[in-house]
This record gives sequence, structure tokens and C-alpha cells, in this order.
Amino acid sequence: MLFGKTIVVTGISSGIGARVGEQAVALGADVIGVDVNAPASPLGAFVKADISSAAGIAELARSLPSRFDALCNVAGVSGVSGAAKTLATNFYGLRALSEAVAPRLRHGGAVVNVASIAGYGWRANLERAKAFVDPPGFPDIAALLERFEIPDGEGYPLSKELLLLWTMRAAHQPLSATAACASTRSARGR
Repeated sequence: MLFGKTIVVTGISSGIGARVGEQAVALGADVIGVDVNAPASPLGAFVKADISSAAGIAELARSLPSRFDALCNVAGVSGVSGAAKTLATNFYGLRALSEAVAPRLRHGGAVVNVASIAGYGWRANLERAKAFVDPPGFPDIAALLERFEIPDGEGYPLSKELLLLWTMRAAHQPLSATAACASTRSARGR
């Protein structure tokens, strides 16, 4: 039951994001949908945003309300656009948005990250995953891809590995640490 709750859903215009939004509305939530494309059937408020850059995240964060109950990070790309774009959207953008809005979550609120079975290999690739997750903000993705010789075709599973590892790490941090981390990154211009 989500009556009286406000939920931000990224990737609202299609696939899983659209279904999450529909279900949240059916359960009584007020939904704020976020996507690069407007949904065919609006479910509530809509914010057009590209989460694949620090500037896009900053603009989106400014447009969201000062308090809400949940962030559902569903947005993602398939990997067809290349590994750099895939990582920027599927991991770095979702992480940056989560960190930017963490202080706005009401007590008892939640961040839900949608990953994939494609990210299952994160344990086998732990050191590589850490190298991608550890840099704050939006690092030089192309340099990381080159360093680890990641072909474009591996961008999608890698993005999900990173999202899984970061989600597990973030789940064990107090909200104040996540908010401070986001503030530090913002102050550095990342």
C-alpha cells in the first residue's frame, strides 16, 4: 500500500520502469517519472532528463521535490550504444542520482536499484569491479575501459556488476555518509 507516498521512477517510459510506475500508481502512490523520452501514457508528473552525465544529474536533482519516499532506479540502456554510454547510464548516473537525492528521502524511505542476472559475475571480477566503483562521480570511463580492455559488448553485464557491488556497499553506509559523499563530490564538481 503506497497511499500518500511519492516515488521517483527512472526509466518510466518503457519496459520495467513503465510497469513499476503503473504498479505504484495502482497501489496509490504519486509517481514522478524520469526518462529521456516522454511516456506514451503519463502516470503522474514527468521530468525529461538524461542521467548519463554529471550535468544531467545536477539538473534532474534540482527539479525533484525536497522530500519523497522512494527512488526506483530502473533506467538503463541495452549496451548497443557502446560500453562508455552504457556504464554512464546504467551505473554512474544511477549512483550519482542516488547520492544526490539521498538526503531528501523521508524517514523509512528507500532506494531500489534494478540490476540483472547479467551482473552475476561481479564476485569473479571483484578487483575490476572495485576499480570502476571506487572513483567518485563520473570518472574517465574511457580510460577505465581501456585499462581493463573491456569491449563494447561487455558494457551491459559490467554495468550491472558495478550496480550490484555499489548497492551492497551503499546498503551498509549510514544515510549521513551517503549524503556527505554526494556533497563532497558536488563540491569537487564531479
